[in-house]
Amino acid sequence: MLCGGVDKYTYEGLKLHGNINICLIGEPSTSKTQLLKYLYNLYKNSIYLNGRNLSTNNLTGDIIQDSNTGEFYIENSLLMLANNGICCIDEFNKINIKDQNTLNEIIDSQTISIIKSSLQINLMTDISFLIMLILFFVNIIKINLFILILILVLLLLIDLIYFLLQLMKKITIMII
Repeated sequence: MLCGGVDKYTYEGLKLHGNINICLIGEPSTSKTQLLKYLYNLYKNSIYLNGRNLSTNNLTGDIIQDSNTGEFYIENSLLMLANNGICCIDEFNKINIKDQNTLNEIIDSQTISIIKSSLQINLMTDISFLIMLILFFVNIIKINLFILILILVLLLLIDLIYFLLQLMKKITIMII
């Protein structure tokens, strides 16, 4: 992911992105968040987002009109700052559905769309995504339906999916 891939062009002139998108799915306390924060600190052009306090305006930016001159300008967003870098998203399943759809569009098309009144701007991006999902494996058969649908959607957008499981359960011994 740090090295990235190579952009390729088809005979029709379409650009195929060389970005590698990775999803980590696992139980709590398998150090997924520490891995995301380590990658965030390792690579200078990266951002770290938490799913609990994420909104579409923070991701895509906004079009603002200057009151003095009347000119429009684009306010920077988090994903604009991560261009040619890595976006680490922690607790992706805690993001509301509207913001998940926005992120899915950005991951799929590698464009940021900003629409305000009569203005529409599409910005090309080149971002690799590292997404983390929390999944409780109480019983493999009884997986939450929402998480299952989210994983199926991510299968279309993500290149690599890793499952992090705790194989050893905590054993308590009572001494009488």
